[in-house]
Amino acid sequence: MKKGKSFRNIIAMMATAVMLFLLSEGNCLKVAAEEPVTYVVKYLADQKEWCYQENRSVFDDTVTSWQVYQLREVLKAGDTVVVYNDTTADVTLDLGSTRFTNLTVSTSAFTVINTGGVQDCYILSNSSCSVNGNITNAHVYDNSLVNFGNNIQELRIHCNDKITSSVGCGGTVGHLYAPSDTLPRTFYDLYDFQAGSLIIDQDGDLNTPDWQYSREPSSQPVEQPTPQPEVQQPETQQPAAQPTPAAPADSDDEYDAVPKTGESNSAFWLICGGVLCMFGSMAIRLKKSKE
Repeated sequence: MKKGKSFRNIIAMMATAVMLFLLSEGNCLKVAAEEPVTYVVKYLADQKEWCYQENRSVFDDTVTSWQVYQLREVLKAGDTVVVYNDTTADVTLDLGSTRFTNLTVSTSAFTVINTGGVQDCYILSNSSCSVNGNITNAHVYDNSLVNFGNNIQELRIHCNDKITSSVGCGGTVGHLYAPSDTLPRTFYDLYDFQAGSLIIDQDGDLNTPDWQYSREPSSQPVEQPTPQPEVQQPETQQPAAQPTPAAPADSDDEYDAVPKTGESNSAFWLICGGVLCMFGSMAIRLKKSKE
C-alpha cells in the first residue's frame, strides 16, 4: 500500500512539473507572429460593390474576389491596401477601425476612404479622394485632388516645375514639405498647421493665414499615434521616383520580441519522452514488487 501511495504521489508531482513547464513563459504556448499581407480593393461597377483579392497589388478580373466586409475582419497592423476605382461612381470605402501600414490610392472618381489610421499613405497621380484616419506619412503626386480628414505628421507633395495638386486637411499637419523633383527649389517647408487650416488650391497656392502655421519646427511636435512597422511597397503601384519612408527604429525589435510558433518543440518532446520513460520504469518496478 505504501509503495502504491508513493507511486501515485510521484506521478502527481511529475504531472505538475510538466504542466508548469508547458505554461512557463518562453516555452510551448506561443503567439504566432503573422506575416504582413497585401490586399487589392476595387470598386466593381457591374456589381455596385467593393471587392478585394489577397496577396496581390493589381486587381485581376479572372481571379476570385471577396466582398470587402470580410477584409475588415482580417485586416491587421502591418498590412498593405491598394485601392482602385476606375469607374465614374463616387463611392465610399470602409476599411474598418484597424490601423495598418500602407494605403495606396489610384482612383478616377471621387472616393471616400475610411480607415482606422495609416502609417504611409500614397495618393497616386490623377487620383481624387478623401482619406479619413490619422496618417504618419502622406505622399501626394501630380494632378491629384485629396482631402485628409484627420491629423498628418508628415505631408509631402511631389511636383515638378509647379504644384498641380489640390490638398486640404481637416486635422493638424506637423510638417508640410513640397520640393520640386526637377528644379533646385522647395515650394513649401512649413510646420505645425492648426486643425482644418491647410488648404492648397489647384494653382499650388497655400490659402492658410500665416498665424495658423509656423516656419520653424516647434519643440512640441503634433502628437501622432505610434507608427507601425513598415512593409514593402507594392512594386507595380509606386512611381519610379517613389521615396521609401524609413521604418521606425524599434520595429525589428518589436517583431523579434514576438515569440514564434515552434521555437520550443524540441524541449517539449524531450520532456514528454523523459516523463514517459520514467512512468514506464516505475510501472515495471511496481509490477515486480507486487509479484
